[in-house]
Amino acid sequence: MTEQHEVHISLLQAFVEFGWLGGAALALLVILSGWSLLKSSESETTPETRFALCGLMFSLMMTMAHGRLSRDGMLFLFLGYAAGIGARGWFGRA
Repeated sequence: MTEQHEVHISLLQAFVEFGWLGGAALALLVILSGWSLLKSSESETTPETRFALCGLMFSLMMTMAHGRLSRDGMLFLFLGYAAGIGARGWFGRA
């Protein structure tokens, strides 16, 4: 009798299900979003930037322990939030 194990880390699951390209794209998205928020928090420490950074780090930690790509709505929410904050930094305040 063989036991089946599921991947519980969303980044590894992306590599398994979507191949090298999909996994690398998700990893790059997470890294660039975190880097953008860190750079933004160095220049201006607004509560919104700190909230987005803490939310992204929390959801990333939860994804590393209990992640499934089909249930990682919070991770993608905070990735989008980080992109919005980063876009305001590039294009000025809206």
